[in-house]
Amino acid sequence: MEQQSLPTSEDRDIPSGLPSIPVISVVRTNFQGPRCDVCDWNGDPLQIFSETNDGITFKRLLESNEENCARCKILILALKVLSIRFAGAPPGQDAYIKIWSNGWVRFGRVDGDWAAVEIYLATLTGHSEIKFNPSVPNQQPSHCGSLTDGSLTWTKNQIESHRDCWEAHKSGSFVPTRLVNLSTPGFDKDVFLDENVPSGSRYVALSYCWGQYEPLCQTTRSTVNERKKRIPWSTLPKTLQDAIEFTRRLGIQYFWADCICILQGDKEDWEREAGRMFYVYRNSYVTLAAMWGKDGNTGLFSTSISDDFDPTFIAELRLENRRCLLYTRRAHEKYFSMYRRAGKEQPLLTRAWAYQERIISTRVVYFAGYELAFECFCDAICECGHLQHQPTRNESHKRDIFQSVLKHANESINIERQSNEVIQNQRGPLSLQDSNDKDIDVLWRDTVEQYCQLALSNPDDKLPAIGAIAEQFHAVRQGESYLAGLWTGSFHRDLLWRVSYNYNASAQLPKPTNMPSWSWASGDFGWVSYPYLIDMETTSEVIEATCHYVNNNPYGVLERSNLVLRGRLLCCWLFQYTPKLRGPRYSLRHWYTGIKILSGDSIILDVPNYARWACPRIVYLLEIAEHASLKDTQNLRCHGCLILRREGWWGHTFSRLGTADVDLPNTIFKMCSAIKTVNLI
Repeated sequence: MEQQSLPTSEDRDIPSGLPSIPVISVVRTNFQGPRCDVCDWNGDPLQIFSETNDGITFKRLLESNEENCARCKILILALKVLSIRFAGAPPGQDAYIKIWSNGWVRFGRVDGDWAAVEIYLATLTGHSEIKFNPSVPNQQPSHCGSLTDGSLTWTKNQIESHRDCWEAHKSGSFVPTRLVNLSTPGFDKDVFLDENVPSGSRYVALSYCWGQYEPLCQTTRSTVNERKKRIPWSTLPKTLQDAIEFTRRLGIQYFWADCICILQGDKEDWEREAGRMFYVYRNSYVTLAAMWGKDGNTGLFSTSISDDFDPTFIAELRLENRRCLLYTRRAHEKYFSMYRRAGKEQPLLTRAWAYQERIISTRVVYFAGYELAFECFCDAICECGHLQHQPTRNESHKRDIFQSVLKHANESINIERQSNEVIQNQRGPLSLQDSNDKDIDVLWRDTVEQYCQLALSNPDDKLPAIGAIAEQFHAVRQGESYLAGLWTGSFHRDLLWRVSYNYNASAQLPKPTNMPSWSWASGDFGWVSYPYLIDMETTSEVIEATCHYVNNNPYGVLERSNLVLRGRLLCCWLFQYTPKLRGPRYSLRHWYTGIKILSGDSIILDVPNYARWACPRIVYLLEIAEHASLKDTQNLRCHGCLILRREGWWGHTFSRLGTADVDLPNTIFKMCSAIKTVNLI
């Protein structure tokens, strides 16, 4: 590898203090010729960062003559950086390294552990930019700390430059029932709870994890009058202290956090306020998201930032007369599109309540521990500059909802407040045909699939914690009713939700509460999904479908429901069998003749371990719709059915157990089923 002496004053863009600078020269050759035996590079200089087909083993890379291949040189250098992530432990002989099309260089080991760095380029002064394919960010990444004055300035700039997102979608003069007043002359840092905030006042909302920490500042029915007088600074958990300090530095007087602004342990107050989350977060001036904190006492600002988030200069890259610097850095987190895969480093993204808080808020500032990030309805950017140089920078679920829902809702939602309790929406006529992005019903099912993978401390919060998002969807689902997580405009399809086999193994049958079994919100199922139903035709009739909610708020707490369906009903025996090398599978046989109707993966129970103690037992198939078979080789069709169990020894009341797809034609189903009316609870 060619070595370069220390940079001169003419090369002031090159980092100083290096004993030597690796230089990688890439020359234009006939790149249609032989590929590299190790990394499979075709020799085209502009495709040096193209994705490798397979992972290259560490042993093979080191044994290669990398001097003959520029890409192998880059991989060797990246591997040295990656090895730091594993505390200097030498990788195994079959460890691998791979370039991905997004500029990631990923290093994996046989124990399943892996790490990744990203490649950045910085064009030297006086040299034209090199256009690689695929593109690689052409800017030296900078590291910013979330506690610095620079971060505050960055945040103010983002808020101001995206003011239209807030002004176009805020709801007039709305303010929450209670806010924390930060303007407290003579109180030092102490604050107080204010129930008389002027209409239209600006406030900052907080989204954070409670964890196991119980803050001393909680407001209850017995302490609310005391909180109105004063909330001592020492009683506030660290996350709230940091958020209040940041809010003050933004120049905002009011602040909202649930532990103070909702009466804890007061069922009536919680039910009322839980149904208002759409307005609380939609109208916040900005929402602060404590993404890395595990509980309310962790704080917003990280003081132990790992050095591997800082960029590492590894080489100078030369192509003919053009020069650029090659940097790597720990692979950037995907804040906005990878909610479902968030883990220990992003605990907030695993929480169900926080999901709608981020989606509904017009502007969100994320405190990621090592930097800040900002997201609104039209943009997604981060402090270090990474997202601004990625082709996928705007791919976020929040933006999907904006394009498919908000763009086609009224420019604003007029709010009339009466005695600080009554909220009335004035929405203009809208049509599903207005959407030019995803179909609204498909987008809702995508939202449910993401949401159901998130955690709740209280299972009864399952519907209220997505109620604000449902309220926004209702703006473009005019004429429909929202029924316990399902919509009347796509009701038959919505009824056929199913539980993925990546289920929560501890889940049990839904307990007899006010949540109906036909709703995906009736249990902690882990991963709920919807089958891709082609050419669906409904074959059942909805006789009655109603839900009643506390305070008549369909986005809050459900009190009771009633669903009456009429369709083909077939009585069956449910059996369990366990094939080799696979988990439990089920079969359905006609209750009288014993003839098999269905078996295998087409039978999906909502709670898979239910059959361990309940099989064989009598169940019922209720046909909901017909659709094209996903195993279609001869234009076959299926009966899309719910699996039900009868409640009591006799009668027409049933509860849901799962779903099943019965291939057509099925003689037993056709001859032995009968049209029945059932009450589904």
